[in-house]
Amino acid sequence: PAWRVAAAKRLAATQLYDGSPAVQRHCEKADEQHCKYHTVTHAGFSFLYRQNANDTGALVCLSPKAGSSMWLQALHRGARPGWHDRPMPRRHAMPLPWPSTVEMYHAARASAATPRYAIVRHPHARLLSGWLGKVKNHPQIGTWPVGFAASQPNRSFEALVSYVWRYPYTIVNPHFAQQSALCAGTPPGAAPWRVLRIEEVETWYEELVCSLGIAHAVRTGWTKFDPASRIPCMVELACGCSLECARRCQQRGPARHGTFNNADNLMNKYYTPRLVRLVATLVQPDLDAFRYAAWTMGAPLATTLRPLS
Repeated sequence: PAWRVAAAKRLAATQLYDGSPAVQRHCEKADEQHCKYHTVTHAGFSFLYRQNANDTGALVCLSPKAGSSMWLQALHRGARPGWHDRPMPRRHAMPLPWPSTVEMYHAARASAATPRYAIVRHPHARLLSGWLGKVKNHPQIGTWPVGFAASQPNRSFEALVSYVWRYPYTIVNPHFAQQSALCAGTPPGAAPWRVLRIEEVETWYEELVCSLGIAHAVRTGWTKFDPASRIPCMVELACGCSLECARRCQQRGPARHGTFNNADNLMNKYYTPRLVRLVATLVQPDLDAFRYAAWTMGAPLATTLRPLS
């Protein structure tokens, strides 16, 4: 309907995330108010993470529904000595204790020496996680596609997929927007992102947390943050939770990443072959951008990984 098209276009023009028209319009100069979204920890935006006042920092991009709440928690705990064993709320859109300015953010973008990390997730699993987390388990109407009503008979994952396949322009919230339209798909200045796919976390986890200086913050305390978690650390490697930057894990094997909605293990429950095909059509830009193959029913997500270069 015409009202839905008009409403979606109005919202899309005002959404604030890296790939949106609003940020591309307003974040050209270092003193623009909109650029200050890059000086707080916000999923969907790139931001400059500094562990302490002397740290020049690293640019970080966390995609919503790709472990962003846990990684934001880890970054805040890591920057607050003595807080790593205390429960904390999720730190979306919050400043760090060592704040960054807009000028510092742009200087980091301009330097090829600044580390750049973008964490992404397979789009089939990410869409299911969005439905589980924002529609089914903890409804947050403001994140839903424009005009979607999660009531009978639209209470199923199939209803959401069918709706956004028919009206893709109604997706205006970062939790359902494609990752390639968020910070991970936006060039971060003088050097490209190092793309980190959640499905192969065991290959980059130690390097990332040691580079950011947050190893002490991810080893323990995670059952306090997420009571449903069965592991005390954020990510359990083949060596367990005892991550030591001076002595890396030499064992090879899959890792277990903490999760809120367990979407990866529920794929075969909620998807049908038809839904897999519809979603593959919707998320093709993400599949191409981050070198994923389309998921097939019954296959482990790890089988969808194609070489990044």
